[in-house]
Amino acid sequence: MLVDHSEDPQPSPTDDLPLVEKYRPQDMDSIISHTEILNTLTNFVSQQRLPHLLFHGPAGTGKTTTILALARKMYGPQFGMMTLELNASDDRGIDTVRNQVKSFAGTKNCFSKLPKLIILDECDAMIKEAQFALRRVVEMYSSNARFCLICNYVNRIIPALQSRCTKMRFSPLNPLSVLERLQEICANEQIIANEEGLRVIVSVCNGDMRKALNILESVWMAHRNVNIDTVYTTIGKPHPRDINTFLETALNNTFENTDRECWAMKENLSLSLADIIDAVHDRLIRIDFPPLIKCTLLDKLARLSFNTTKCDSERLQFLGLMGVLQEARLATIGMKETLERVDLQTV
Repeated sequence: MLVDHSEDPQPSPTDDLPLVEKYRPQDMDSIISHTEILNTLTNFVSQQRLPHLLFHGPAGTGKTTTILALARKMYGPQFGMMTLELNASDDRGIDTVRNQVKSFAGTKNCFSKLPKLIILDECDAMIKEAQFALRRVVEMYSSNARFCLICNYVNRIIPALQSRCTKMRFSPLNPLSVLERLQEICANEQIIANEEGLRVIVSVCNGDMRKALNILESVWMAHRNVNIDTVYTTIGKPHPRDINTFLETALNNTFENTDRECWAMKENLSLSLADIIDAVHDRLIRIDFPPLIKCTLLDKLARLSFNTTKCDSERLQFLGLMGVLQEARLATIGMKETLERVDLQTV
């Protein structure tokens, strides 16, 4: 028996794409947050007075997506001919500026009166010589092309290049906007997720939409259910209940017992010391310690966090963490005893 499949739904060409690419905004209206920046860019385009641009800010906040959406709005069908996109982390030498950038900027398109657009992504990775060469190219071809430099660290761009661009900082995305977008994607993709699990993803990604989508897809592919337990299991971060147990042990036992039990917990759960320090920091902020003890604790935790990136001995840094928590415990006990003596003398 023959079956006619002509009426069967055909798979979309985007079905096999990762979520981060499938849901990348293609126009200005689809971009979340950065309302003021989008309005400013729209006004530049409507008045045909687009300056050279310098986008800077944390990763995953929409810098590249915004300029590509703006280019599509400006050029329409001619987007491919009028736009040159380079990743400066790969092509960061002076030859790139002299060859690709200069040749593209030096030719004028006869079919459009608009200037060309050259997008240099991750330009903070460009060597200084290339940045100085680019400064001259920006000046020479301003009548023919506009440049958009994109970077994470604006202090790595030479001042001479910064002064020739209009700087716009892309701050981390609003957590509520990220949560709403994740809920919308879960509904479209039929992903089983509860709000608590999505809020954990939002908290972990710190305003990085790319990171949020990658975590969401990883959790879904691994467990077919997005909740607080599956999220922490997938990303390898310590679960809040484990951190509570860790702190209860550290703040209520002697140093020897604390070291033995907390080290065993770390090893059994395969936790990173850097992640433990970050989680302990976030938890200690909400504990009602006396201000002097809390300030000392946070300062020493910051030093430990820095040391974990420089020191090879994780065991040594772990003992440092135990020492900090024991110091807080003993200081709290001493303060309580002092207050009790003061109350007795007053009575």
